[in-house]
Amino acid sequence: MAPVHGEVAAGRVEGSRISLESVGVLDAPSAAPVSAVKRTWWLEGELLRYEVEMAALDQPMTWHLSAELRRSG
Repeated sequence: MAPVHGEVAAGRVEGSRISLESVGVLDAPSAAPVSAVKRTWWLEGELLRYEVEMAALDQPMTWHLSAELRRSG
């Protein structure tokens, strides 16, 4: 099983954008230390975008991953 961490986050909704930032992170004993996470979702037409920024391993907050989902139909 992959190492995991748990987060408590607070955020806001602005238009079609939802942003959550961690207010607390708890790492599993086998996980790399994560000190902060920011997750953002936004809608562009038929496209839902998702982005994660993370501060980990004593490095500052930086882009970690992104994804997009396109509605089909």
